[in-house]
Amino acid sequence: MSTNTDEDLLDAVQRIAPVIQQHADEAERAGRLSPATVEAMRAARLFRMFNPKTLGGLEVSPLTCARVIEAVAALDSAAGWTLSNPVAYTYWCARLPDAGPQEMFGRDPDAIIAGPFHPPLHASPVPGGFRISGRAPLASNCREAMWISVSAMVMEGDQPLTDAQGLPQTIIAFLRAQDCNIIETWSVLGMRGTGSDDISVDSAFVPAARTLPLVPEFEPGVHYRGPLYRFPAMGINAVVLPPVTLTIARRAIEEVKAIVTEQVLDAVGLHVHAVDLPVGGLDDALGQVMADEAVDAEDQDSFHGGPLVYREAAGPDAMSEFLRGERLAVQFQLEDLE
Repeated sequence: MSTNTDEDLLDAVQRIAPVIQQHADEAERAGRLSPATVEAMRAARLFRMFNPKTLGGLEVSPLTCARVIEAVAALDSAAGWTLSNPVAYTYWCARLPDAGPQEMFGRDPDAIIAGPFHPPLHASPVPGGFRISGRAPLASNCREAMWISVSAMVMEGDQPLTDAQGLPQTIIAFLRAQDCNIIETWSVLGMRGTGSDDISVDSAFVPAARTLPLVPEFEPGVHYRGPLYRFPAMGINAVVLPPVTLTIARRAIEEVKAIVTEQVLDAVGLHVHAVDLPVGGLDDALGQVMADEAVDAEDQDSFHGGPLVYREAAGPDAMSEFLRGERLAVQFQLEDLE
C-alpha cells in the first residue's frame, strides 16, 4: 500500500474550494450541506476514495484520505465531516458478500452512505435477510445519502440472539435511504451543516448481501483484495475522524489568537503584530499582558516601542498535546527588535 499522497486529489480540493466556502453559511442556516457543495465534492471524486478500483473507486492510501479530509475541513468543518463518514462506510463494505457492493456501487461509485453507528437497532431474521426496526441519532448527511448504514442486534422476539461466547449477535446493515424516515432533531450552535438528524426504520427488509457480522475476523470480498482493506478498522477511524477535529481545534486556536491580538493587547498601547498563546493558561497570559499597563514610562521606553512578536514555540506534536489538555510550550514575550 502506497504511503505517498495523491496530489491530484489535493489539487481538486483547491479547485472546488470557492464553492465550499461560498456555501458554508448556507449550510449552517439550512441544517444540511448545500447541493452545490455536495455536487462539487462528487465531481472531484472525493466520495469514492476508499471504493475499490474494480468498482470505479480510487482505492487511495490512508494518508491521502486523511490529507484530503483535512483540506476540505479547513474550508468548512461541516463539509469535512460529511466527507469523512461516507468514506469510512465504504471501507466497511469490504466485509459484505460480493453482491452487496456490486449493487451499491456498480452503477454509481460516488454513492453516499450515511448513518448512525450507535445505538444498535433491532434485526429480525427472515428468509433472505433481516427486517430492521428502530431509531438512532446523529445520521450525518442523511438527506444526501443513497444508503443508510446502521448497526443492529439480531433478535428472536424480544431477546437478542447470542454467539458461541454468549455475546449478542450484532450486524451492520445497509438500507436504502428511502426505507428510512428522517426526524429533524439537529438543532445545535455549530456544525449544523452536517445535517445530523435522527433516522427511524419500521421493519425494512435488508437482503443478507447488504449485511455483515460485526466481528473482528473477516475475508475481504472479491473487489477488496488490495492492501487498503486489510488495514485495521480502528486504524481507518484514526484516518477519517481526527483530521476534522484537529482542523477545528487549530482554527479555534487561531481565532483566539486573533481576538487576543486585536482586541485585548491593543489596549496596552503597544503596536501588536502577534502573540504567543499558552493553551489552557489564557487567564495567566492575559493577566501578564494587562499588568504591562502599570509599567511606568521609563520601562516603556526600554521597549523602544517594539511590537509584541509571536514566537512559534509549539513542537510538531502541539495539536495532539492540545487535545490531551496539556499546556503548549508557548508563552508571551516582549522583544526589542532593534
